[in-house]
Amino acid sequence: MTITLKQMYEMQKKLDARIMKEKLLEGKVLIPQKILALFVELGECANEYREWKFWSNDQVPRNSCVHCRFSSLEHICKNPLLEEYVDSLHFVLSIGNDIKLIPNGVQVGNCIGTEDVTDCFNDTFISLADFMAEGSQSRYLNLLAQFLLLGKVIGFTWDQIAAAYMEKNKINHERQTNGY
Repeated sequence: MTITLKQMYEMQKKLDARIMKEKLLEGKVLIPQKILALFVELGECANEYREWKFWSNDQVPRNSCVHCRFSSLEHICKNPLLEEYVDSLHFVLSIGNDIKLIPNGVQVGNCIGTEDVTDCFNDTFISLADFMAEGSQSRYLNLLAQFLLLGKVIGFTWDQIAAAYMEKNKINHERQTNGY
C-alpha cells in the first residue's frame, strides 16, 4: 500500500509531537535546528550518491546493499542512498508542518527541472538556503518541489520512497521508545 504525501505529513506530525512532548520541547521553535539537520542529511545523501566525486575511483552510488554484493549470508538488505534521502524527507515534512503548509497535488512525477543529479543536489541546497533566508511558504514549496525532483532524478520511485519513509518513521518511533 502506497501512502500519499499528505499522509506522510500526518505521520511526521505525530512523530514530531511525540518528540516535542517527550523531550520537553513543547512551545519551542525548532525550524533553525531542522534546517541545519536537513542540510546535514542532504549532505549525507550526496555522500552516498558519490558520482560527483571526480577525484575518487569509487563513484558508484550506494543504492544497493554492500552485503548483497559481497556476501551470501542472510541479512536485512539496505539501500543507504534511499535511507539518507528519506532521513532528509523527514525534515522536509517537519518544516512544512511547522510553517503549517501541507501542499496538495505535489508528487514526484509533477516535478520538472534539471536531470543532472549534481545540479539537482546543488539546486536543492540552494532552495533550502532560500527558504532559510526568507521562510516564506512559496520558498518552502520550491524546496519541496526541488527535493522531490532530486528523488526522481536519483531514480527513486514514489513506492520506494513511501515504503522507506514508513519504515524509517517506525524506526524513529522505536528509537523514542528506547530512549534515543
